[in-house]
Amino acid sequence: VEHGFFTVSEFYTALSGKIDDSALEALDINSDLVRRVQALLVEKQTAVTPTCLTFRLTGKWFTDWMDKVDAWRYLSAEGLEKQKNMREDMDSKPEAYDQEQRLIEKQYKYVGELYKQGARIFAGTDPSYPMMIPGEALWLEAENLARCGLSTTDILRALTIEAAKELGVSEITGSIAVGKEADLILLAKDPLQDIRNLSNLQRVWKAGKAYDPKTLKDMAVGKLR
Repeated sequence: VEHGFFTVSEFYTALSGKIDDSALEALDINSDLVRRVQALLVEKQTAVTPTCLTFRLTGKWFTDWMDKVDAWRYLSAEGLEKQKNMREDMDSKPEAYDQEQRLIEKQYKYVGELYKQGARIFAGTDPSYPMMIPGEALWLEAENLARCGLSTTDILRALTIEAAKELGVSEITGSIAVGKEADLILLAKDPLQDIRNLSNLQRVWKAGKAYDPKTLKDMAVGKLR
């Protein structure tokens, strides 16, 4: 199940496939309906990927993050103009930002309760918005999972073996074991102490071959539209 409580059809009637923010604002996150949905997901062990970041794109905080990681450099000239105009628009709507904040807090509570009940949760973002940069945005999603209440150990599992299971590749990757591909990262600091340490990449190995993180990022410069 993708997007957590934002796309549960029992919570509102979707029109043209759009999320009904007003209905979700009115939804009692502690209601019997929500509890029944959560219980069913846990009973069936249906995997949930909250993609919280997808619903936190409004507001200057995201533009500031783009500045911090120099996300602009990954855009083509066409994409750069488009995204600068889009960010100016998204940063100038305080009402939309306030509503987004109220809804994401509900999402944190919804996912947190699923986690407490033993639901399967794996990490993901969403390719619908190009500025959710691969290799950067996923670290933000890890922080979102921490806000949902997941332990650092379980966040790491959500990023690795649980995601591999959903992709059907857990037999070859997703954990360190004899016979699996050597897909590894080396970090400067321990993510178990602070999940934000995931962004301190020093080295990447894919199928046993080592790569410099900066070199990999440089290869993507100017490619996003």
